[in-house]
Amino acid sequence: MTTARPQFLSCDPITGAPASAPSDSEAVSFWILGHSQHQKLTEAIPTEVLESATQRQEITLVPIGAEGEWTWHRLPRVLAPLIGPVTNTAFVLVPQESAQLIESQNLWEDLATDNSSLAVRDTILSNQFLAPELPDLAPSHRRLPSWLRSRISTFRPERVISAPDEHAIRAGLLQIHDQLEPSHVESQHCQGDGVHVAGDYWHGIMHRREPDYHNSKYWFRRVGEHPCFPQLAEIACDVFDNTDDSQSDQWNVKLTSSGWNPNGFVDLCEQTARLQGTPLELAARRIQWFEMILLLSQTFTDCTGES
Repeated sequence: MTTARPQFLSCDPITGAPASAPSDSEAVSFWILGHSQHQKLTEAIPTEVLESATQRQEITLVPIGAEGEWTWHRLPRVLAPLIGPVTNTAFVLVPQESAQLIESQNLWEDLATDNSSLAVRDTILSNQFLAPELPDLAPSHRRLPSWLRSRISTFRPERVISAPDEHAIRAGLLQIHDQLEPSHVESQHCQGDGVHVAGDYWHGIMHRREPDYHNSKYWFRRVGEHPCFPQLAEIACDVFDNTDDSQSDQWNVKLTSSGWNPNGFVDLCEQTARLQGTPLELAARRIQWFEMILLLSQTFTDCTGES
């Protein structure tokens, strides 16, 4: 069977809503929604995935890059749509039967509200770092959509075995969206508590981004060793290996040679926070993103007992 390539629609990186107009042509069998920087990557979508989406007329999600893999195949499905617009980490294949979706003014909210029927396929280019949007090291406050603020403030897993870690999940979701003070409040609700004191870890991240580097190091000393550290060290090694900067090797040694060094990472963030757009600053933001995803996943496990 030969399947025509569908029409690509670039989406707003904030709302996820299509920013380009769909074709009126009836020959379009379905659309691919995604970030404008990912358009050329549509060629990597396997033909069988396109054929399946056409035949079954189902909304299909194809994660992109290492960030898409960690979002859609490592995080619980209830959390994945809440960390950012779906189209920043995945392609969304929309068939004719669901054409109303491409006219959505807030695709992110629509997919986050009803994602149980999404067919999530294998990640393409899973060994590459491709996310176009990453949280800043020292962010300014940004406005959170009202629907997302409500979803986070009322978020509660179906099964809770550690109540302090329920607060820590909300602290993490707020932190990913640069809501530093609301995240701070949630982490204070579970200070020194929880299976792996996740609230203290999120507290340390909050102060690192505030930035209050000295205070951040205090909280990381309170955390001690954490289950996220071994995998975070491995990811950081990969990030530094793919960073074209004369200092990347030295930072790699400092942060990972004896296991993950959280206070060493505070030093890196302090050095690079004002150097936006440089390779080393991008590396630090990338490591920070994986740190928050790893911690959010571990916090959910600690809260629910579900791996």
